[in-house]
Amino acid sequence: MINNILPLIIALFVFNGLSAQRFPGGPPPSFEEKEAQIKAHKIAFLTEQLNLSPEEAQLFWPEYNEYSLKEAAIRAEHKALRKKMRDADQFSDAEVEEGMLKYMQVEKAEVELKESYHPRFIKVLGVRKTLQLYKAENEFKRVLLRRLKGGGGPH
Repeated sequence: MINNILPLIIALFVFNGLSAQRFPGGPPPSFEEKEAQIKAHKIAFLTEQLNLSPEEAQLFWPEYNEYSLKEAAIRAEHKALRKKMRDADQFSDAEVEEGMLKYMQVEKAEVELKESYHPRFIKVLGVRKTLQLYKAENEFKRVLLRRLKGGGGPH
């Protein structure tokens, strides 16, 4: 039980410290700085949750980093399409249909990416730790969203 709660407590302290990284009265952290801090906290969180051995970490992190870069590119494409489709009233029906088809292609690419990395994660981590990885990613997102919404607490 303590092993499950400890990473959450660590993450909460870390997220609380995100805004305290600057001198009082100084400029707020840039988007890139916040993004780098969140990435560092995610790495620590996943490492703690997965209890990676040095050998596992050496094999896992290059795979996961490559996966994360590809996932980020797909998410950026999703975001661009959502932004474009906000103004759908300005497009013809054919353009709207094209946008919807492109959106589905991007969603398919996201699923295909996950499917292609799933066996790679299993090869490095085994089945149970791969499941832990997926659970830890979801928990990290929940904690981060709560923190960003100002909730801060682990509930």
